[in-house]
Amino acid sequence: MKLFDPVAQGTFIKRPNRFIVMAEINGKIEQCYCPNPGRLIELLIPGTPLLFELNPGPATKYTLSAAIRGNMTIPLYSSRANKVAAQLILPRLFPESSKVKAEFTHGNSRFDFMIDDGQIKKLIEIKACTLIEQGVASFPDAPTIRGLRHLSELAEADAREYKGMIIFVVFNPEAEHFVPNWHTDFDFARALYQHRNTIDIKVFRVSTDQKGECQLIPGELAIFWDKLKPHLIDGGVYLYILELDKETELNIGQLGKFCFQKGWYVYTGSARKNLDARIRRHLSKRKKFHWHIDYLGEKAKTKKILAIRNQFSWECELAASVNELSLHFVPGFGSSDCHCQSHLFYFNENPFHNRDFLDMLFFIVIKNPFYKLTKTIQHPPR
Repeated sequence: MKLFDPVAQGTFIKRPNRFIVMAEINGKIEQCYCPNPGRLIELLIPGTPLLFELNPGPATKYTLSAAIRGNMTIPLYSSRANKVAAQLILPRLFPESSKVKAEFTHGNSRFDFMIDDGQIKKLIEIKACTLIEQGVASFPDAPTIRGLRHLSELAEADAREYKGMIIFVVFNPEAEHFVPNWHTDFDFARALYQHRNTIDIKVFRVSTDQKGECQLIPGELAIFWDKLKPHLIDGGVYLYILELDKETELNIGQLGKFCFQKGWYVYTGSARKNLDARIRRHLSKRKKFHWHIDYLGEKAKTKKILAIRNQFSWECELAASVNELSLHFVPGFGSSDCHCQSHLFYFNENPFHNRDFLDMLFFIVIKNPFYKLTKTIQHPPR
């Protein structure tokens, strides 16, 4: 099937907001519409080749269709997962059913599809998955309140007449397993795990070429339910990424005065319990300074925190992994209760634009919890 019809190829420059990407197309900087609300940090790295369609709207000339990573084309128009489901997946799941209704309203909710197979009606939601690292597909790659609501609605459907189903369309043929992304959206992952026996959960892969031709890969993708369970907790470690837009001198509590260069800083921290609450505190504007990072966080232009939820205490091991990729560290920062030289590391550019940093991050997030149930972080091959 034809998933998209590209008219231009360009390279990614930046993403001012989740609806816009800036790209160089035919030697000109263009503002293009982005139809995917996800973070896409593993794909939208400066210099990444992108494919575009014409945009009929007045605001932008092009719409982002796909990213090219290696020899793979990753479609990024998330709503077109419904088209894949309608043409390639549903006919295989329900070959004898002709009663398919799109945008079906039931009660106060609207579902992507309703199928009546003669025995029970299926209420079906479709989700597009583009985050695939270390052979594992993960959804979502950004918190999804809408997705959580869909899960609740599917689970609460009248079991005498309806059965809920959610289909994940993985836009990468190299995925080997699927897992709900409990690092990014703990509530969604926990709800999906809790409803795994109530809702039919299916995961399919598709392969797409640069012309937009899409085909279904035979078989369903296995889900890491058993390996997920011990890590499905609100605790673990985190990366706190900050940007300073100018050189800044700060008095860091008992550490004394430090002069921080303009650039990016990555701090490693941990919270055995209530990790979400710790992250909210770091990002809040009003708080009593307690940790070293509180002083730097107040001056930062940009602040982002990535949670890595697991049953192990990996704060120092994570610090060592970040240190290997950084330009230098701030002595004694955040490490007064351990033997590390520091837990704060300097980068002169955004670490999310560094492929080695991303590989390290996803290796720790995905590979270690599922392939190495160990208290020691295994490092990616270099």
